[in-house]
Amino acid sequence: MVNIASDVSMVVPAVKFARALTTASSNTAVYMYLFDHYPQITAPELGITGTSHAMDLLYEFDYTPYLSDAFSYYASVSPQGDVQLKDVFRGTLTQFAKTGDPSRGGAGTPALWPRYDPRTEQYMAISSSPEVRSRVYAKRVSLWTELVPKLASGSRRRGR
Repeated sequence: MVNIASDVSMVVPAVKFARALTTASSNTAVYMYLFDHYPQITAPELGITGTSHAMDLLYEFDYTPYLSDAFSYYASVSPQGDVQLKDVFRGTLTQFAKTGDPSRGGAGTPALWPRYDPRTEQYMAISSSPEVRSRVYAKRVSLWTELVPKLASGSRRRGR
């Protein structure tokens, strides 16, 4: 159920937006990333894995007890956090702000972060060991962008 909520409210709109931007203008540099970090889970009974919405703030900014406490109901993040992940995330965002291109070498970050292209849909999976991947949650996104609309249009044609 958590995936359904996040797919409909965040993942699918982000993919559709990236597709629309690149289709509207080939001159627009679009870069996509997925914050793909799995913190130490303290409440496995909740069934939550990975990073919840806004947890990336713990790695983007300096540690504050307020931010850490906001996620303590299911995950443990220390003041030291994951230094490598912080460097990767902060470094790519800083590089993008300075140059308009998040690509950078060193600190475990791939030297090239490809522009988003609707044909390959490459994105950067941000983690302690970042990597370029294609098609964010491919099966889940195609469910919402292809299958569900197809089923809905078929039921409309049959008068339902």
